[in-house]
Amino acid sequence: MKMLSLIFFMVISVISFGRSQDLIVTTTGDSIHCRITKVDNKYTYFTFKYKDEFRQTLIPTTEIRETKRNFFSDPIIPAGMLKNNETKGILLGRMYGGWGYRTAKISSEVSSDAREYLEELKRGFTFGGEMYYYSSETVGYGAVFSIFRTSNEITSTSIADDISISYVGPSVQTRMRSGDGNIYLLSTVGLGYLKYSDKVKIDNNDITIDAGTLGLMFGFGIDFKINDNFGGTIGINYLQGQLTEITVLADGEQETIKLDKKNYESLNRLDINIGIYIPNSFK
Repeated sequence: MKMLSLIFFMVISVISFGRSQDLIVTTTGDSIHCRITKVDNKYTYFTFKYKDEFRQTLIPTTEIRETKRNFFSDPIIPAGMLKNNETKGILLGRMYGGWGYRTAKISSEVSSDAREYLEELKRGFTFGGEMYYYSSETVGYGAVFSIFRTSNEITSTSIADDISISYVGPSVQTRMRSGDGNIYLLSTVGLGYLKYSDKVKIDNNDITIDAGTLGLMFGFGIDFKINDNFGGTIGINYLQGQLTEITVLADGEQETIKLDKKNYESLNRLDINIGIYIPNSFK
């Protein structure tokens, strides 16, 4: 129930965020209630209401003292009036890598030696990518892919694990731009598929454990604009998922095992990533 409430809150925030409009304060002290549709090195383009009509115009950046994005929650500019001048779509791609940590606790019944071994398997490296289509300046729809890899072995007993956990699914992302347009704050929510694979080696025996489940992904991050065609990104993603059954392949035989509730395998994980982003605008 808490998870559904969080998703509902984020969806409502996306809707409200997308409808909010902007404030421009000029160097002469005038305030303009408008919707900023485009910003370049010399001009800021916007749509505003004058008496009973809507106008699209621009103002030199040197004549602006301050801009406040999403300042007004009550929009006065109809959505249809924004299409002629604003960028209709932005295709935004990201690639990143970093560090991941599986957050599930290890049972207190596990011996100290085994606990140390399992703790090592909770830490690993991640890499992934995202692609979003921003139909407006603040809301984008796309997909996320990531993979987590970790391994460990005990040479004295010939035991080894090589684990990979991949995630793929659609997502919604909102972003809020700083006043100078060089930094974006990001918030992401997604629902997708988590695939688990563990290649186990015990003595000279190879065992493969596979499983899959529904996954939830929440992300927060920052994009740093370097130039119009390139930027850096850092972020934190949290993934949730739980395995209720596994498929075991050993000695050429395959068996599907349903887990007891107390033995469900948690795939919850926290990722910290750093990478690059590349925007492409379409008029």
